[in-house]
Amino acid sequence: MKRKEQKKFKENLLKSRTGILGFDEITGGGLPAGRPTLVCGGAGCGKTLFGMEFLVRGATQFNEPCVFMSFEETNEEFI
Repeated sequence: MKRKEQKKFKENLLKSRTGILGFDEITGGGLPAGRPTLVCGGAGCGKTLFGMEFLVRGATQFNEPCVFMSFEETNEEFI
């Protein structure tokens, strides 16, 4: 893909703000809207914390519907 085509693609991609200012800044506006996003990394790197922060800010700041599913953490661990 040529440089101009890459820039045009980025400009046309709708974004969902995360409310995490530094993250939204470096990603050009947040996560791609209406698309799944895979967050990966080793144990303890902050994947769950990032997901929870994104959901809480999305619900409280941007009135977005949110769902969080966990297969390992308990309610007590989240609290």
